[in-house]
Amino acid sequence: MVFDTSASLFHATVLDFTTSKPLSGAQLHFDQNQLTKDISTDQGGQAQIFENGFSGTWQLLVTHSDYRCVIVNDVEIGGGQSVIIKLKHI
Repeated sequence: MVFDTSASLFHATVLDFTTSKPLSGAQLHFDQNQLTKDISTDQGGQAQIFENGFSGTWQLLVTHSDYRCVIVNDVEIGGGQSVIIKLKHI
């Protein structure tokens, strides 16, 4: 049996700031120099990336059409991270 130890996992839950209800359709955009990764939240406000080469320091932009965007600088990816992000309604 062989295990791939170079893959990294990032899991996010995106919620409404006031109600803490999950936000489906939120966009998470990761940027690291010339590399970018994009994912969207599902009906439960969940999104994740599990892939090779997804490690290091990234900038994260979280957007949703009805909410204010959030920018998080210096997001360290490696191993497995799980974060909760709350967006404020416009």
